[in-house]
Amino acid sequence: METAVAGPVMKRVAIKWTYLLAVIAFGVWMFDVFLGGNVYLRAEGLVLGQPAVVAAEYNVTVHQMLVKEGDRVTVGQVVAQISSHQVAEARARLSSEAAARAARLGDMEVRMEVVAATLAAAEHREAVALESKTSSTKVTRRGCFRRLPARPPRSRLIRAKRMRKRCARKNARSAIK
Repeated sequence: METAVAGPVMKRVAIKWTYLLAVIAFGVWMFDVFLGGNVYLRAEGLVLGQPAVVAAEYNVTVHQMLVKEGDRVTVGQVVAQISSHQVAEARARLSSEAAARAARLGDMEVRMEVVAATLAAAEHREAVALESKTSSTKVTRRGCFRRLPARPPRSRLIRAKRMRKRCARKNARSAIK
């Protein structure tokens, strides 16, 4: 008896669910027809991408194509592997120029260090020479030395020697006081 009752009940439940699904599908269709344009965009027609031309500045040899005609590509994606004799020559030339400039830069840095060291020594020598000049100017103003001609006669040399000795004595006396 249970099997006889279960058959019509199951049939009614299946009909209810079928009716419910049909009502829901009809509601979705009505929503799409009347309000669908406000929710999402619809368009009819054929959408095509813009074809692009790929070209190289130099004569190249294509070794391998990584994409096929009609494939989608993104910006920066590698499309093909190529090589060029002209590009290789340009790279070699540029790398040799860069190496020459780097060597020249090293040479200039060494020269700059040498100049800096020489400049310090020259400045020290200048300071010593200036100090010597001022002290000799003071001694000349005291009258210890006279300006002599380029090659004085022998008698003048002897007088100059005597004068130096006198000045040395005067300087010694003034230093003691």
